[in-house]
Amino acid sequence: MHPETIGMPRRLASLRARLPVVALLVASAAAHAQNAPFTLEAALQSATDRSAAMQAAQASERASSGAAVKAGQLPDPTLKAGIDNLPITGPQKFTIGQDFMTMRRVGVEQEWVSGEKRQLRSTLANQMVGREHDGYLLQLANVRQQTAGAWLNAIYAKKAVSLQQKLLDHMNNELSATKASYRGAKATAADVVQGHAMLAQTRDQVLKAEQMYKTALIG
Repeated sequence: MHPETIGMPRRLASLRARLPVVALLVASAAAHAQNAPFTLEAALQSATDRSAAMQAAQASERASSGAAVKAGQLPDPTLKAGIDNLPITGPQKFTIGQDFMTMRRVGVEQEWVSGEKRQLRSTLANQMVGREHDGYLLQLANVRQQTAGAWLNAIYAKKAVSLQQKLLDHMNNELSATKASYRGAKATAADVVQGHAMLAQTRDQVLKAEQMYKTALIG
């Protein structure tokens, strides 16, 4: 198995586990979208910006890119300091400056790595950058796909509530007209009873539509 394939299932599981928050994000936006409609593109952008998984994927890609840059360079110089020939016995033990053989040593050390080895490290690091970028794109696609689904469900459910509410208003008007006709002896009591029954049925449909809308909002 290639090294680049090992981490993919683990990343996928982690990504899927974090995505339910997208539906909540779309819901909060749709809830206050009466004056300024919350478009699909706005929902996608908002979900991408606020997704913890997306932030983690971006951070991982940035880290691998930084490592790739360093991989092709010589290691950073290191500061070396020490004391040679420090006495550990006798009257001058552990003293500096008394014995002419004792010397302080301070310098900068540069580890040398061949160009071929640095090129190999750079190639491997760039491959890692590619894998992290692929993971980022996969995460982005998952977020956008789930956000779009949640957004569409919320929009359709909200439209259904609006239509049912209009139907309820119509049934109220119909019942009022039937009652007026009954008072004018142009309708029967059965017509009024039937009007009440249809109005009650429509109210139930409105409640069901509202419940479906709430369910769509919480994903």
